[in-house]
Amino acid sequence: MNEFLEYSKGVITDFLQTVVVVDDEAFLDEACQTSMLTELPATVGRGVTSKRIEQTFVESDNLHQLNAKKLSDTFAQKGLLCTTLRPTDDEINTYKNVLKKADIVILDWKLKSEEADGKTAKELIKSIIQDTDGNTQKSLRNIVIYSGENNLQEKIESVKNDLAGELEEPKRPDEYSLVYDNLQIKIYAKKATQRKPLDTSVLKYEDELVESIINDFINQTAGLVPNMALQSLAELRKNTHKILGVFSKELDEAYLSHRIMLPNSYDSELFMVNILISELEALLLNSSNVMTSLAIENIMKWVDENFNEEDYVRLLHNEFVICKDGNKPEGAKDFFSYPSNVQTLKQGTNLLDLLKEKLDSDKEKVTELIKKLFTENLEKTECKLIKQNEKKLKKLHDFSKKIYKSEQSAQEIEDKFAILSTLTTKYMNPKPYLTLGTIIKKEGSYYLCIIPRCDAVRKQEGEHSYPFLKLKESQDKFSLVIKDPNYKKFKIMDKPEELIMIKMKKDNVDSNIPLYANELKFIGIDELDSEIEYTWIAELKREKAQSILKTFSDKFSRVGYNESEYIRRAAL
Repeated sequence: MNEFLEYSKGVITDFLQTVVVVDDEAFLDEACQTSMLTELPATVGRGVTSKRIEQTFVESDNLHQLNAKKLSDTFAQKGLLCTTLRPTDDEINTYKNVLKKADIVILDWKLKSEEADGKTAKELIKSIIQDTDGNTQKSLRNIVIYSGENNLQEKIESVKNDLAGELEEPKRPDEYSLVYDNLQIKIYAKKATQRKPLDTSVLKYEDELVESIINDFINQTAGLVPNMALQSLAELRKNTHKILGVFSKELDEAYLSHRIMLPNSYDSELFMVNILISELEALLLNSSNVMTSLAIENIMKWVDENFNEEDYVRLLHNEFVICKDGNKPEGAKDFFSYPSNVQTLKQGTNLLDLLKEKLDSDKEKVTELIKKLFTENLEKTECKLIKQNEKKLKKLHDFSKKIYKSEQSAQEIEDKFAILSTLTTKYMNPKPYLTLGTIIKKEGSYYLCIIPRCDAVRKQEGEHSYPFLKLKESQDKFSLVIKDPNYKKFKIMDKPEELIMIKMKKDNVDSNIPLYANELKFIGIDELDSEIEYTWIAELKREKAQSILKTFSDKFSRVGYNESEYIRRAAL
């Protein structure tokens, strides 16, 4: 395991806290474990001696036993709390809520004495991946089936078929695994009990199983961005008591006093939530562990883990001059030798051949070059882009195409990252409401609401006009990316004359409640007083929405003023 995976393993073990095992034949006292192996006597005949032959395993009542103490002790050594539940047939359904809270769930395939095809285990898996409303959620989950049965590939295929109506087609890293985004389901064989033929590659004793599960987590999540997220969540978990110490019950009276004195009491609820958010932000920004997860040292470990020769060459070849004459990084003179004519170098294959040669003979210097690229600003780095014209550099916005193997995949991850940085993520299913930054759609036309947040809340029942800016699809110049249902790019039409007022109907009697969408639909009123449906699409992050409103306001308040050219030119 290389340095990046070792670092990721540390992050993951820091994050993971709870394991729940459900096995109706688990035992804690090894003295209670009965013999699970039966050796058949050898028979003497032609070509067979009376010496002990290879052991043969037969069916036994205790075939599926689990050493819960060994499993719990091994998890404890990794810093994880492992709870084992040994249910009777009537108790299994009561465990569903407990399993939703566990980081890792381990299930026996056969949980009831009289059942076939892992029916109960599959029912529990479905309940784990569903939220309280019964909707399938793509949370980070690691579900393990640990079984003494044979033909485990058939068992995992049965799980896949059972989830076909709930989830899309899974990735299959191996024949014993199912990976659905952040959800991973894998089946392992109990080494102490499985009969022949053996599923050798997944055959594990209890203590071996622990290491395998953690390694599965690493393969599932190891990355710069996931490491940052996991480390952040680990910091929040570790500091929960500190946060609760700040938000103590002693503040209740102060909060109530604040609420009573507000013109709109609803504001006090958002006020307290925003204070909590700011405290969580302060905790994370002050954590050296969180900041280290994205530091250049770990970026270089990531490069070492993920880059092969093709990746290095793709990143540095063609678009890049390694070092330009008169602007060489220290030690670069003996690194690359190339013609002084930059264009000749670009058109030829000298650089490509040179890169491949240097990757073999002097990878350390190539790595140092990559480090400079990720450390310095692209326009200021000593390793500059070939500037055939300045516009090309200024328009460069999708550099991931130089890092990612597939240009199509690179475009998709750029769009995903753009959405993550500008749109709020809906983790639950609350009713959306109309406010600053809300994006709605009518018959293929998209609109961005720019009403101030306080005005969006304080509306009486009836019809009200809301200000909107139209969004125009554009592949060339754009400042918003939306997925509906495919990725679409938009330019904001933010000139004052392009402001649109749309009349909306509010049925809420309470003036402190904003205009909520009903099943993602807002009801608008046209010029003929007819009702029109507008569909809620997304909501911008607060800072992005406020920035757009500020830009629009600046254009709205421009001053046209003529003065003496003597004065105007003197100020230039």
